[in-house]
Amino acid sequence: MILIIDGNNLAHRVRHTFSLSNRGVDVSTTYGFLRTLGSMLKRFIPTSVIVCWDGGTPEYRRRILPSYKAGRKRGDEGEYQDFLRQMRELADYALPMMGVVSARKRGAEADDLMYHASRISNGESIIVTTDKDLLQAICAGVSVYSPTKDKLYSQKDISNEYGVTPATLVHLKALAGDGSDNIAGVRGIGMKTAIKLFRQYDSISGIYNACTGCNPKGKIIGKLRQNVLEFGLDRICANAAVISLGFDRVGAKQELLGAIEDFQPTDKARVKKYLMRNAFVSLIDPGFLGGISKLVKPPIYTCGIRLPVVCGRRTPIVLPHIHF
Repeated sequence: MILIIDGNNLAHRVRHTFSLSNRGVDVSTTYGFLRTLGSMLKRFIPTSVIVCWDGGTPEYRRRILPSYKAGRKRGDEGEYQDFLRQMRELADYALPMMGVVSARKRGAEADDLMYHASRISNGESIIVTTDKDLLQAICAGVSVYSPTKDKLYSQKDISNEYGVTPATLVHLKALAGDGSDNIAGVRGIGMKTAIKLFRQYDSISGIYNACTGCNPKGKIIGKLRQNVLEFGLDRICANAAVISLGFDRVGAKQELLGAIEDFQPTDKARVKKYLMRNAFVSLIDPGFLGGISKLVKPPIYTCGIRLPVVCGRRTPIVLPHIHF
């Protein structure tokens, strides 16, 4: 089983949980991350671990929706830079020596890498994140664990909770929007209303046709109809294109395969020295060291040697002008 961890998501969650320093240098995020990793290894007993990191917002998402993730506040600049330093230390130094694959690509989000890591992995995968966007990755052999809810989501859970398939969750969010990513939805439609509409009309086109009076299953009238028509089908589809992770438009698979090729087994002696140097005394025990010592093999992947061309970089085929 492969454990796929949302690196930025976990780092942000532990950032203010601990308040630790070593020789005047803040190590709160580093310690919290490794401690949580240890508990995940103990709970799930994976054969391999992949940690995915944000490398910036993909250009194609900003082209489709310029407001995407705009206006996010980072807080105190000094504290934020120190936080970034600790994430770089984890990604580039600490995790690789522990037998963990660490993947980051410029112009790609961790979501893209995690989704496609679950698609090229051979066997069962568990994605660890609190980001609901990754629920669309759930399928046979792929589940999502939410640490804050302490819940492992499967296809059945999505069906019971939302009444749709994991893939259809993209369309629900396209209607309802996502405030955390600055994606505006149709006014008056939240997740509950979106679920209700999908159960009745099956799809975005079915809902839109119900607003125009062309759906045999019934009509949507009143303020809701007006709001959907004012928002427009094009904007709903644009939201769906931004939220969807199904197409590899950023070269995620290629980056993951490269990261897997760079895999190195756990170096227990180096790890112990690293923990001692940072005064992570509680991690120098059989529980943590024993968990990472099992990470001696790279993840097994099923993707062939030939990789698809990244969608956003394909060269258009220009046909010659033909006179009839």
